[in-house]
Amino acid sequence: MGQQQPQPPQPPPSAGWNCACGQAGNPGKFCMGCGQPQPAPIPPPQGGWACSCGQAENPGRFCMECGKPKPAVVPRYKCDKCGWEPAEPSKPPKFCPECGDVFDDGDII
Repeated sequence: MGQQQPQPPQPPPSAGWNCACGQAGNPGKFCMGCGQPQPAPIPPPQGGWACSCGQAENPGRFCMECGKPKPAVVPRYKCDKCGWEPAEPSKPPKFCPECGDVFDDGDII
């Protein structure tokens, strides 16, 4: 009987992606087991606030880079009836000087 020749070692499979059908290690854009397309990657969360130190994406109440607290948000006002804006948008008068409407929460922009 003939001798078996040793098989060359197989390279380790690439990590690939795992399909919902259970097929693991799919290297391409489609599943090798069921043919489903690779799911789109989930983008990282966007938003947050920018700190004065330059750290732009701070999701919490404190800066991830320097530890400063998130600045308080000052409401800005604009008359919801006629569109008049005070010179200092964060400090409106009690009534709009153009139409007489009361400045309230409905006038916050």
